[in-house]
Parts: sequence; structure tokens; C-alpha cells
Amino acid sequence: MSTTVSRSSRTSLMGMPPPDPVLPSVGQSISDIRDSSMAAMPKPVARDQRPTIQDVAALAGLSPSTVSRVLSGARPVGPDIAERVRQAADALSFRPNTVARSLRTQQTSTVGLVIPDIINPFFPLLVQAVERATREHDLSVLLVDCGNEPERETSALDLLLDRRVDAIFISPCHSTASAPALRSASRRARIVQIDRVADDQLPFAIVDQGHGIQLLLEHLTATGRQHIAFIGSDPSASTSSLRADAFERFSVAQNPRQSPRVMTGDFSGASSASITRSLLEQWPDTEAIVCANDVIAAGALLVARERRLEGLPGFAVTGFDNTMVAETGDLTSVQQPLSELANRAVDLFLGVAATEPPPLLPTLVVRGSTGPR
Repeated sequence: MSTTVSRSSRTSLMGMPPPDPVLPSVGQSISDIRDSSMAAMPKPVARDQRPTIQDVAALAGLSPSTVSRVLSGARPVGPDIAERVRQAADALSFRPNTVARSLRTQQTSTVGLVIPDIINPFFPLLVQAVERATREHDLSVLLVDCGNEPERETSALDLLLDRRVDAIFISPCHSTASAPALRSASRRARIVQIDRVADDQLPFAIVDQGHGIQLLLEHLTATGRQHIAFIGSDPSASTSSLRADAFERFSVAQNPRQSPRVMTGDFSGASSASITRSLLEQWPDTEAIVCANDVIAAGALLVARERRLEGLPGFAVTGFDNTMVAETGDLTSVQQPLSELANRAVDLFLGVAATEPPPLLPTLVVRGSTGPR
């Protein structure tokens, strides 16, 4: 005896009626049916799987407000509480939402750094020092190179201000042309000049350039050299003009009967080599050349080696900044205290340093380029 089961009485294994079969309509293919069925399926709800501050609080056994205070540093907490929060955050790989925090605090924990010339080997060292100093305060750095052009420097300032950085550290590319843009930018963010200065009414962290030149002249004089010349660079940079002025001042004091021997070129070694030859043609009794930086000194060293080959030993060359150029070229140079300089710039931004701190003092690094005569 056959048994007939009506459609209405059929049930699935779950006790629910099965779905009606999907029959193709005229002209509808099997793939069309599959696509329409997939489209009708419910989509999974997207969920942000990143741990939240509530997750950290639950794992640490603390309230979210306490965890927030620890992470933001807004209010002091006990070291045991801070350690519990740190361990919980590390266990969950938790990272604070910096965008939300910046909206809440109106701070981005970011500073801009504008430098005049990334090719100059001094400035990568300065960038590294600033990055280390800011990292100690949980600050990030946005770097912009302006290529020694005031117009690009102004654009860099606008770019960083649009990014809502909390401060801008800048080594101005021009001692006068950079000033208007700095003053304008200071109305929107904290401006701290580092290494170079264009506006002495704004905060600055600098090194005593004149002291470095004095150290070089004293060293050269102590080695028996009296006829000393100077090759400078573009005087529109404040450090360049300060070094040239210091050379003229101290050389006259050490040798009053000799007028200052000064020539100026650009930052390239080829230019300084050509200038060195011109200088020696004008003052053939020159025994030493003080160069405004290590790159200029590299060109002068080429000429110094030529002179030694010609049987004229004892010709000395010095640089300034103690970069890799000085290390590889056995060049006597001046070391600027970059870590202290960067820390001072950060302190000026944070408001924990005097608004007009005294210049930092450089040191002398003696190498073979100023060996005995």
C-alpha cells in the first residue's frame, strides 16, 4: 500500500517545512538561479575585531576610566596600576585610537620637522637626534625637505599646519626670507627654530658657532700655523654667516698684522676645490684652511693632497659638523652636541626650558688633516 505525503505535511529534520524548490523561469539559466540565491543570503555583519579600552580594562581588572588615565598620562597613577594596564595592553596587542584621542584632546602627538637640505650630511644627523628626542615623549615626526628654497619652505609649513601638528621644528633655509612664513605659522602652532635662526623673537635651540671656530683656530695656532684662511658658504644661512664672522674676529685677534683671508663658495666639494686653488694663488703662504662645513673641506682636502705630492707637507684643512665625511676623510672637525640640541628643542616645545636658553657648546675632534707640520 503506497503512502502519499502531502506537501503541507512534509517536514525537515529540524521540524520545519523545507523551502520551496526554485524553478527556472523561461530563459533563466542555472547560474542565474545560483547568483540570485547567493544574493538573497544574509550578509555577515562586519565587526571591528581590534581590542578596545574596555577589553584592556576587563583583563586588567580595572575601570575603563583608570585605563584611559594610564594610557593618556593625564593623571598620575600608582606604578602597580600602570604595570597592570601595560601587561593587559601588551597581551591584547592594544593600540590607542590616535584619531579619536586627537579629536578629544585637540592634539595629534605629532611634530613637523623642516630642514633646508637633506643632501647635506649634517641634516640626517640632526633628523636622527630629533626623532630620538621626540620618541621619549611619544611624539611622531613628519619630515619635510625644502631644498634650500624659501618658497618650498613656506609650502612645507602650510602642509604641516594642515596636518594639525602640535609643533614645527625648523632649521630655516634663509636668515631673512624665512622669517615672514615663520611668524605667520607661529599663530597656528608652536614654532621652534633648531640649529639656524631667522626670527629671534621665536623660540630657538642653537649651538655657539663662534666657539667652534675659536677651537679650530686655537688648535691650528698651537700646531705652529699662523697664516690661516677661511672658505665659507652661502651667508644667507645664519650658521654660515656666524662662522665667517667668528673667523674674522678671532683671526684678527690672533694675528693682528694679517687681514682676514676669506672666500665664499657653495656646499659642493668641486666648488671648494676650485676656490682653494684660487685662494692659494692669492695667498700662497697660507698654511691652513678652515672650512665652514665638512663638505667644503672635502674639496679643500683634494688640494691639500696635491700640495703634499708637490713636496709641501704641513698644509692643514679643517671642517665643521663632524659628519661621515670627516670620519672617512681623516678630517679635523667640530662636533655639535646634537642630542642636547634636539632635547632642548623638545623642551622649548613642551614649555620646560627657558625661552632664551644660552647656546650649547661644541667640541673639537682632532684627526690627521691637522697633523704636525
